[in-house]
Amino acid sequence: MRTKLILVIATVALLLVGCQNDPKKAVIGTWKPDGNSLKIDWGEQGKNPQFQAIKGQYEGKMKESLNKMTVTFKEDGTYTGTDPDGTNNGGKWTLSGNNLTVTPDTKKTDSPTPTLTVQPDGKTMSAHMAQQGVTVDMNFVKSS
Repeated sequence: MRTKLILVIATVALLLVGCQNDPKKAVIGTWKPDGNSLKIDWGEQGKNPQFQAIKGQYEGKMKESLNKMTVTFKEDGTYTGTDPDGTNNGGKWTLSGNNLTVTPDTKKTDSPTPTLTVQPDGKTMSAHMAQQGVTVDMNFVKSS
């Protein structure tokens, strides 16, 4: 009898631990970009001396505007968000392993769709975007 009780307790404990590590549940909530993690490779454009003169100011303004951005992933597979310019957006999301795919309801033709990777801690997500020879990498931090 005691062996069965220990086995039941161990099984319940494993199930609880397994549920807490469910990556899909880890995604649900509100996320904000970490502007300090922003890394930009400007490619050929970055070699232009005129651009190099203003690059620091431009990146500073980008970090500042990222602080205005949020995205909330919901249990039903949808998300809502606010862009740095204050525009509201939304769409659907899916998770395969730790790779999060977002599909916006409306896509701006010039906006790249990021590659998002949920980190094992469930509290950070890395984003990678590329467009016209420029790559952007940054992290999102779960705020709720």
